[in-house]
Amino acid sequence: MRGAPSRCCLCLLVLWCGPGDSSVDATVQVNGDGTASVTGEVEENYKGCARDGICYFKLKSGKSEIRVLYDPGETDAQLPNRSQVPQLLKVDPGTIITAYGSHRERGSLHTIDAYSKKEYFIHILRNQR
Repeated sequence: MRGAPSRCCLCLLVLWCGPGDSSVDATVQVNGDGTASVTGEVEENYKGCARDGICYFKLKSGKSEIRVLYDPGETDAQLPNRSQVPQLLKVDPGTIITAYGSHRERGSLHTIDAYSKKEYFIHILRNQR
C-alpha cells in the first residue's frame, strides 16, 4: 500500500541590504526619573549653534522624530559637556551614536538633552567616514 506522498516545504527569505542600507530605526528607552537613552543612526546633524541657535542630531526613526541636543547655542550657563561640541559638529549622517540625557516628549517628538549635566553623554559608536 502506497502512503500519501510526503511533502517538505522549506521557505527561505533572504533580505539583501546593500552598503548603507542596513540602518535600524532608533528607539527611545525612557526611564522613570525623566531621563532616556537612545542608540541610532544620525539622519541630520543640525548645526544651528554656529549661528546662535541649537545643535542637535536628528536620528532615523519610524513614526516619531528623535532629536539629541548637544549645544543650546548662545548661553551664559556653564555647560559641562561643551568641550565635546567641536567633535560633534563633524559627525556625518549615517554615523551611529548612543546618547543619554533628560527626556521630553511632545506628541511624536522626543528630545534628549545630552549637554546640561556631567553624567549626560553622546558616544560615537561607528562613524560613517
